[in-house]
Amino acid sequence: MSIQAQVDNMMRNFERIDRPQPKVEFIPQLEDYCLMIDGKSDGYVYHYTTIVDMINDGFSWNSNEKFKKMTRMTAEELQYFLDNRKF
Repeated sequence: MSIQAQVDNMMRNFERIDRPQPKVEFIPQLEDYCLMIDGKSDGYVYHYTTIVDMINDGFSWNSNEKFKKMTRMTAEELQYFLDNRKF
């Protein structure tokens, strides 16, 4: 491959990288929960089986904490989660 062809190939790759990337929408599943602390999400998604395991391992929460099904979160709660999401 000639140097010109290599440069052209590199330029095409850079153009692809520079294009705006599509925004990935977060769509919560029925099994997804979030730990709410004082009405605010902790930023993590918990699958219901994880919650069962946590409880079986002795997890206990304070009176200001509760698990909330993500499909039942309000728009404001879901936006707060998205803004503060942790992976």
